[in-house]
Amino acid sequence: MMLRVIGKVLSILGGFPFMRFSIEFKQLPSAATDIDIDLGHDCNFVFHCARVAGYSGASVARWRFGGAALDTGNNYGAVASEPNDATSTSTINTSGILVGETGQTTPRALLAAITVKERAADIAKTVGIGIDDSESIGTALLMTQHGGLWGNTANLIRHVGLNSGAAVNLNAGSWVLAFGLRFPIPTL
Repeated sequence: MMLRVIGKVLSILGGFPFMRFSIEFKQLPSAATDIDIDLGHDCNFVFHCARVAGYSGASVARWRFGGAALDTGNNYGAVASEPNDATSTSTINTSGILVGETGQTTPRALLAAITVKERAADIAKTVGIGIDDSESIGTALLMTQHGGLWGNTANLIRHVGLNSGAAVNLNAGSWVLAFGLRFPIPTL
């Protein structure tokens, strides 16, 4: 909440009253299936990152977006690859954008993504990168790349969420940080 207020004040003081931005952070105090961040206003550009502190069972988390609430329907398409093993997974009509390719119980150390949705009627586009399998210097790391589309054409992005991806929980300590920006885009 405090970060949202600071963002609004900086927006006004910075001489950009036509732009709005907010920064929100949420960490799970106990295991749960979802982390949901409300940015407080509609955004057409969102930088979001997360740390999955592990899962209660093997899974691949998913990014989700929403207007008034997170869209949990099969309105997403996703692709995820792990360049270390030269494989990829692609899904359509699914309930979120995969953050990795392989189900695991270990942490996903850092996931960072950018999502752009210029107008409400546009499809949102996401591209991201992360590290899988370990948070230990002594263990080989696995790179993950992910991207996808959110097919909702009625809303800009107000909610950013991370879902456990299966009937398991994200472990306590998992978190999401989102920076949302709303700026006018000229009609062509």
